[in-house]
Amino acid sequence: MIEERSDQIIKESSKVKDTLSWIEMQANNLAEATKHVGEQIKDVLVHSKSIFEQSKEIATTQAELSKGQTEMKEKIEAGMVRVEESYERLGNGMDKLKEETGYVKREIKNVGESMSSKMQDLQRTADDIGSVAGKSVENQKQLLNGQNQAMDGLNKLHSFQAQALEESRYYDIHIHMYRSFCIVLEY
Repeated sequence: MIEERSDQIIKESSKVKDTLSWIEMQANNLAEATKHVGEQIKDVLVHSKSIFEQSKEIATTQAELSKGQTEMKEKIEAGMVRVEESYERLGNGMDKLKEETGYVKREIKNVGESMSSKMQDLQRTADDIGSVAGKSVENQKQLLNGQNQAMDGLNKLHSFQAQALEESRYYDIHIHMYRSFCIVLEY
């Protein structure tokens, strides 16, 4: 019985030894798996740190973008104010140009009437000169005097016409600019 008991203990010892070998093998496998898990955790930490840095950069970029949008909005609003002011000044300028155009028309009418009156005066002077031509030396002196007056009148008329023409050109240029500006505004 001791022999049987010894055999049984040897068998049990062998089983315990096999179990211990299996446990050791499992412990080695567990150690290897733990090592791999540690490496994976390290990789995850590196990746997490990279994601965190990228998140910070994104937040910074978003803040800068928001600031840029605010500045752009302020610039657009300031630009709109300037456009409105320019439009108002333009409207005032157009009203003033219309008034000046009316004034020019009245001046042209006045110049025309004045020219007509001066032409009639010249015609009378010419008629007077014609009637005096056949008279004596004294009459010839009067004729010469009348001719000088007529020349003075013609010179004044010529000067007046030149001034009227210059003013007419000035206002024609402004009227043309006004019409061109109106065409540009329509577009």
